[in-house]
Amino acid sequence: MSRDTRIVAIGGGTGLSNLLSGLKHKTKNITAIVAITDDGGSSGRIRKDYKMAPPGDIRNCLLALSNLDDKYKSTLNYRFKSDSNLYDHNMGNLLIAALNQQENSFSEAIIKAGLLLNVQGQVIPISDNAKAILKAQTKSKHILNGESEIGKNIEKITDIWVEPTNITFNPLAKYAIDECDAVIIGPGSLYTSVITNFLFKGLAEAVNHTQKPIIFISNIANDNETYGFTIKEHIEEFKLHTNVDITHVICNSTKITNTPEISELYYEECEYINSIKVINADLLGSHSNNNHDPNKLTDTIFKVIETLS
Repeated sequence: MSRDTRIVAIGGGTGLSNLLSGLKHKTKNITAIVAITDDGGSSGRIRKDYKMAPPGDIRNCLLALSNLDDKYKSTLNYRFKSDSNLYDHNMGNLLIAALNQQENSFSEAIIKAGLLLNVQGQVIPISDNAKAILKAQTKSKHILNGESEIGKNIEKITDIWVEPTNITFNPLAKYAIDECDAVIIGPGSLYTSVITNFLFKGLAEAVNHTQKPIIFISNIANDNETYGFTIKEHIEEFKLHTNVDITHVICNSTKITNTPEISELYYEECEYINSIKVINADLLGSHSNNNHDPNKLTDTIFKVIETLS
């Protein structure tokens, strides 16, 4: 498989950046489309103080694709410890905030950050809209306001949306999707890192329009928002809220330890789930039971693409 293989990866949180760190060793043509509904921590404070989209997930993806020496990456991941307004702010987040003010455009700021960080590929925010708030309704009709609140919820979510409504997805992403060899969705928290992107107008249609594989990466374990879910339920929820036609799902096939059974996403022994081709592989990372090994995951993705080319 050529180093020119064009991959679009859609998600947010640590799952997407972890995937990107593996993909960069296989191809130089990577486009990461990243969620912008984070409202917690340093990102949430910057979002509120500077009236801009949150930079945290973007920063993680930029650094995952960066070819800078690790000692420089560690500086950009540094969190201030002083007892001041800078406390717990991330250096990379502040760099993006500065570029946003300089460029007066979040997308342009990310392009410039990519050049500064010698990024292999490109990172595109799903939208520049600083006011985009993720909301959800639970089975008991309770309204959850914001990504942080949704991420703590364990009740079944029945509806999810972004306000303001009808925010169009970033046009910079459309060309990459149209020209790609595969679309990778996830891994990441189902509602707050994955589905959130597809609530921006036009993304689902653009992905469905491609004639290339659309590969969903199953998480290795559940978190609060998918408490007790099976892999099949993840796929069904994703389809319900996005209407995207996944062609393949990649699942971890290795039993994990020290994880409650209700949180475990051990693969379901079947060839298809709802007509979606299932690929099972050992994807466990050596340092954490709940994270994918980025190189194992990348190898599995490329095996799928190679079988279809």
